[in-house]
Amino acid sequence: MLKRWFRDMKLQTKFTFLIFSCVGILCAAFIWASFRLADTYNEMIYKRTADALTFSAENLASLFQTTAELSRQIATNETIQQALVTARESEDQIARKAALTTLGRQLTGYSNHNRYIECIHLDYGGASSLILGKRTITDTEKNQEEIHAAANFQQGAYSFLVLEDMDGQPQLVCTRTIRRVRNMDLSELGVLTLYLDLDKMVKDSVTSFARIDNTALYLAHGQQAIYPYGDAGVEQYLSNSGDTSYRLERIGGVMRFIVQKPISSTPYTCILAPAYSEIFRTLVRNNILCAVIVLAVVALTVAFSHLFVRNLLRHLGTLIEKINYYKGNAGQNHTPASSYDYTQRHDELGMLHNEFDDMVCKINTLIEDNYIKQLLIKDTQLKALQQQINPHFLYNTLNAINWEAEALNAPTIPAIVESLSALLRSTLSEKSETLPLQNELELLHHYLRIQQIRYGDRLVYHTDIMPSLLPVPVPKMILQPLVENAIRYSLEPYADTCTILVSAQQKNETCAVISVSNTGSEIDPDILKKLESGEITPNGFGIGLLNIHSRIQLLFGDAYGLSFSNSDNIATVEILVPLSGH
Repeated sequence: MLKRWFRDMKLQTKFTFLIFSCVGILCAAFIWASFRLADTYNEMIYKRTADALTFSAENLASLFQTTAELSRQIATNETIQQALVTARESEDQIARKAALTTLGRQLTGYSNHNRYIECIHLDYGGASSLILGKRTITDTEKNQEEIHAAANFQQGAYSFLVLEDMDGQPQLVCTRTIRRVRNMDLSELGVLTLYLDLDKMVKDSVTSFARIDNTALYLAHGQQAIYPYGDAGVEQYLSNSGDTSYRLERIGGVMRFIVQKPISSTPYTCILAPAYSEIFRTLVRNNILCAVIVLAVVALTVAFSHLFVRNLLRHLGTLIEKINYYKGNAGQNHTPASSYDYTQRHDELGMLHNEFDDMVCKINTLIEDNYIKQLLIKDTQLKALQQQINPHFLYNTLNAINWEAEALNAPTIPAIVESLSALLRSTLSEKSETLPLQNELELLHHYLRIQQIRYGDRLVYHTDIMPSLLPVPVPKMILQPLVENAIRYSLEPYADTCTILVSAQQKNETCAVISVSNTGSEIDPDILKKLESGEITPNGFGIGLLNIHSRIQLLFGDAYGLSFSNSDNIATVEILVPLSGH
């Protein structure tokens, strides 16, 4: 039942059903795949998020490393070391002043080329110190003691400290002792302290992903927050498990995505904890966008498929209209007019339309040819019925006339009767549709003998026949109507002499041309077309021409028949026939 129901559906419904089925299957597969890949996708998102946050922590660690390397470059700079030796040991005030100038120029260059250095302190010899940079920072004695203690403890290595300045604000410093490197002396020349802008370092190191709204960002030293300084909430984010990848944890009623990363070569730990809801909102927004795109693609696919199917079925509908039209109008040589030119289309639809139109033309041609043949058959049957007179009665009557004429001594009458008898005998006794050209010429001779008796010297008759063409079969009684036409139109209306020439020549290896020419008249070269189209109403002669032409084509094919021409007041009718008669 279902199979029959689907089979009987309209083609447009089938296409629509097929398209929606495919789209539905694709959507179901997409939803199933989405659920199947959800866990893996979320895991990938978590890992990418952790990587992005870890990258921010690593950026911050890189800034610490860069600052430490800069302090080493300053401490080992040969020009700075030589100037420090002079400033510490020389008793020449001018030399010491020049050395301090050199130190100021060198340190200013380092400060200007690093956007995170706010101030540089260089303590050399007792209470002597050099302070310069983007802003002047004066530290407390306690901080200075702590800085010197940390620098001396590291014995030439760097040390990072976070101290409170005079305003109670956190201050990140990088300090180290400067030791003489010439001759590996390693004696202490001073203490270098770089005051750094921690806030700028943190903000520059985090990526845009780490700047998501409601993100907790901490820099911790042990259990104490150094950024934001003194924030007690950092303890909630610290983990002692040593896991540096990521973890999900609810803090203060908010689910956090936490990444904890130690900063190498420092005692500090970077903690980034964006709100999970913010990340999830971004993912949901992306998923909604993907769903909208998929739905848009599906809608466009359905729309374009519908347009394609409708266009395809429109051409099939036109073909069905042609078929239905032809069913009710068989025999007409045209199909319904269409605004679309299918002759310029070469796909399957164009082939269907063009082949159907050609088939209609061929079928109509066959119908027309068969109709004409049936008319000719009926005409022949009617003439046969009309001619069903006893031939012996006619012959006996003509013989009686002939005897009476001889008894009266009228010599022309027997000649007429003899020729007429020969014509009647051939017409009534021959059963075949064709006869040799020689016999057809003999019949024509009998007819002209009668006409010469009638018109005397005004009728001149000649023949020019190739002997090899005398056996060629031709339709019976095709020359007599043509000669009769010549006499009717060139001899009867005028008193002039009419010359008639009947000739037969071989045209090529397969056919011959029999010509009937006469003087004194002309004939329309397109008379056959005009008779067939109805432009000229056929009379007795026109009917005879159509009859001869149709008989020749029915017997031998459409390549043969009559043709007409005029030249120098001579009308010529040519008959093209095959040599073999087939």
